[in-house]
Amino acid sequence: MYISLLAIAVGLSADAFAVTLSDMLCYRNLPMKKKMLLPMFFGIFQGVMPLVGYFVGALLGEVIESFDHWIAFALLAILGVKMIIESIKEMGEEEKSVERQLSYGEMITQSIATSIDAMAVGITLAIVVELPIYVSAPIIAVVTYLLCLFGVGIASKLGRFLKNKAGIVGGIILVAIGVKILIEHLIGA
Repeated sequence: MYISLLAIAVGLSADAFAVTLSDMLCYRNLPMKKKMLLPMFFGIFQGVMPLVGYFVGALLGEVIESFDHWIAFALLAILGVKMIIESIKEMGEEEKSVERQLSYGEMITQSIATSIDAMAVGITLAIVVELPIYVSAPIIAVVTYLLCLFGVGIASKLGRFLKNKAGIVGGIILVAIGVKILIEHLIGA
């Protein structure tokens, strides 16, 4: 049962991991505080959303599942396109060294967008892994936090390799994750 839960946790945290990489590529000079907070935000939201799904699911499960993928897609696409546009503008302004900062609002928006699936999983989590939700949710949170922390660590090496194109790559990753979520739900994967 713990192996099933770990597999679910890794699956749920994959999008958060990819968004962490994207953020670290786009916002290369983030203060250490934000580099440590980002994985915490993702972990907390990934842990809380299954709880929400578990408790609200009995009442609104089918309604939520009918549009959650559209919300995740829209949020990630908007943030990704914004990153791409900002990076292209910066490439045109060679002399100006404007450092973009990842806002707390963007961190929360990304955390919500990548954890909406966890809410849907919360509806069936107790049945699938045969563990109480109060055990499952913290394990999902910790796994997400650790994977995203790992993403923070490896992104610095990727950022040096990609240099000024990192923002465009990061934006494309966000849009791609949004499209992936949308397609998975539309085809029922």
